[in-house]
Amino acid sequence: MTTDLVRSAGEGSAVGQSRLSGPLSVLFATTNHLPYVGGAEFSTHHLATSLTGRGHDVVVLTGLTRRSLRGLVDFSAATVKRAPVSHADGRLGYLTVRSIRPLDALKSHVRDFRPHVVVVTGSDPGFAVPALAISESYPSILYVRIGASAQFIGDVRHADLVIANSNAVATSIKGFGRDAAFLPSVFPPEVYRVPTSRDKVLFVNPIPKKGVHIAMSLAAARPDIPFVFNLSWRMRSSELRRLRRAVRRLGNVEVRSATTRPEQLYRDCRLVLVPSQWPEAWCRIVSEAQINAIPALASNVAGLPESVGPGGILVDPKDSRRAWLKALSEAWDDGIRYKELSRRALVHSQRPELSVPLVVDRFELLLKRAIEEHARCTKIQPV
Repeated sequence: MTTDLVRSAGEGSAVGQSRLSGPLSVLFATTNHLPYVGGAEFSTHHLATSLTGRGHDVVVLTGLTRRSLRGLVDFSAATVKRAPVSHADGRLGYLTVRSIRPLDALKSHVRDFRPHVVVVTGSDPGFAVPALAISESYPSILYVRIGASAQFIGDVRHADLVIANSNAVATSIKGFGRDAAFLPSVFPPEVYRVPTSRDKVLFVNPIPKKGVHIAMSLAAARPDIPFVFNLSWRMRSSELRRLRRAVRRLGNVEVRSATTRPEQLYRDCRLVLVPSQWPEAWCRIVSEAQINAIPALASNVAGLPESVGPGGILVDPKDSRRAWLKALSEAWDDGIRYKELSRRALVHSQRPELSVPLVVDRFELLLKRAIEEHARCTKIQPV
């Protein structure tokens, strides 16, 4: 349903016939960015890289954690000067601006950069809502990449356009009174296609809302299967110590550090485990793995059925351990079944919906649509 909304935006609509031409200046505003490891961060990075490759001027403005040495120094300096301290570099292929006070920094960068469009992405309403208010004089887009974010959509008044990275989230947003265009994230196959020995189960982000208790239960029930628990989001040191103690008792689980390198993540992956206990908007790990014909065992919740498709097995997130174990055994033990799931995973990764040029084409059209919508609302014609 919402897929048609994006398609119609570029075919015969005012967007497709926009009088705007030439490169655009796009400012992404977000709470976290690389090298912080997370699906939303990689999604923003690949989109920014794709836009830069097409000649657009892109800036990503993001927060800087106080846990870092630079963050502590900047926080002290900002407190004394009563002004935001920021650092800019182009190491990612576009300008990235980091500040301990990103909302304060956004005020000055919107004024100085004067973007054609501001794209606010992030799950924290404490950041997204004021960021859109700061940008109200410019065309703006709220890009929702986390399912739980749909609930604060009623507080968003300044966005000219809302985009969701799954149909499930777009439908949820509509339930809160706003239309949202569905646009999947960017998954460059050449980045994620890596050789793999296919001999381990990969579980990324071992925290409660991602279903770490289910992953632990499966590892305990199948000591013959080697598991990898790959860290992702920041964890408190006490939580990480508890996790390491628990997996040491099992003996068949390896805990690996967070990584931005696909070859490190998928080098020995046979099956991706995604037992999420919250409304996942999508799942980057699933789509990246499927590029390598790696199927998924995942919760049947929110946007996960869209990302998994026929290339994996879905289980009710609150189902019994027996149901999860049965699904794991089906995918791991039955060679014929695994081969079919693997084939389907690869085919699913190659569907036109995820074509990188097509996704970026549509995003460009949605940028122009936001510009035109802003001009219509402010009675100013785009130049």
